[in-house]
Amino acid sequence: MVRRTKEEAQGTRNRVLATAELVFYEKGVSHTTLRTSRRRRA
Repeated sequence: MVRRTKEEAQGTRNRVLATAELVFYEKGVSHTTLRTSRRRRA
């Protein structure tokens, strides 16, 4: 496994949060799953 830099980790974190925010907005928090969010990122 390749170790990530702090900048890469922060970039990943930001992408995950931005995607989650979008999916929450579209589907609502109660209808959102990690799978839904992960599919959107892919």
